[in-house]
Parts: sequence; C-alpha cells; structure tokens
Amino acid sequence: MSNEIENEIQESLVKDKIKHFITKNKLKIIITGIICMILILSLPIYEEFKIKKNAKILQKYSSALLYLSTNKKQEGIKILNDLMIDSSNNKIKILSTNKLLSLYIKERNIDEALIVLNKILSDKNIDKDEKDLLNIKKVLLKFDNINENEILQLLKPNKKNNSFKKLSYLILLDFYTMKNQKIKIKEINSILKNLNE
Repeated sequence: MSNEIENEIQESLVKDKIKHFITKNKLKIIITGIICMILILSLPIYEEFKIKKNAKILQKYSSALLYLSTNKKQEGIKILNDLMIDSSNNKIKILSTNKLLSLYIKERNIDEALIVLNKILSDKNIDKDEKDLLNIKKVLLKFDNINENEILQLLKPNKKNNSFKKLSYLILLDFYTMKNQKIKIKEINSILKNLNE
C-alpha cells in the first residue's frame, strides 16, 4: 500500500515537473518546432531549385553543341567557354573542357587547347583526379616541345596517391625514348616492372 502511495506521489511530481518545464519553456519549444518544420519543408524546395539550376546548365550545354553542329560555331565556343569558367556543375565544366579540347585539336589549334587547359587547371573546384587527367592531356599536347622538368612537374609520377601512376611512367618512357636517354629508359622500365608486380 505504501508503494502505491509512493508511486502516485512520484507520478504526481514527474507530471508537475513536466508541466512546469513546458510552461517555463513554452516559447522556446514553439520556436524550435517552427524551425524544425521550416527546415523539413525547405529541403524539397532546395532540391527542386538545384534540379532546375542543373537543367538550365544542361540546356546551355545542349545549345552549345547544337551551335557547333550548325553555322554558329563561334556562339557554341563562347557558351562552352562560359560554362567551363562559370558553371557551378563540375561535370559540365569537364564536359565543356573536353568538347573544346576536341574541337581545337581537330582544328590543329594546339595553342587554344593549351589556353583551355590552363583555365580549367586553375579552377580550385575541380577534383584532383580530373586535374591529373587534364595534366596528362597537357603533356600530350606539348609532348614535342616539353622539357624534362615540366613533364615531371605535370605528371607527378612519384606522388603516392597518383591515380595515373602507370600511365605517367609510360609517357615518361616515351619522352626519354624520344630524347634517347638510355639510363632514364632503364630506370623507368625498372619502375614499370615493379608496378606490374
């Protein structure tokens, strides 16, 4: 019987504490609830905004491709350059860069292709692997006129987490073969052999 009375007293105390807490912090609880509801409701709106923004960027990219396939080639090149520099979507930046590179290489305009590569490589938002691949493209474009220091700086073959390590060493092997540097060729062949094991 005394346990029942103690339980009732405890329940009454807990209820009083809860009522007191709610009355004391009523405004804070309401504000917190409203903020939570606003956040929950704003997430789909934000996602919809991102989707619309990306759709506009893709529409610009598509129109650039259409201009390139018609007589308005310069307009397409301008749009691709704008997308490469100003787009908030890194995938579109890379697609625009690759399309411009392809266009300039097809026209044998290596200087313009190198300008495009320098612009995109200076972008801090481009991911490391993409930059490594773009550096490889730069080396290949400059291959006939590049010096050893520049090729090593661009390829970074000794870097531990280089995704394109083997490819970098293969390019170096071709470079040293072209320069007829037999000692370096042996070194690179040895490194490549170790990479294959």
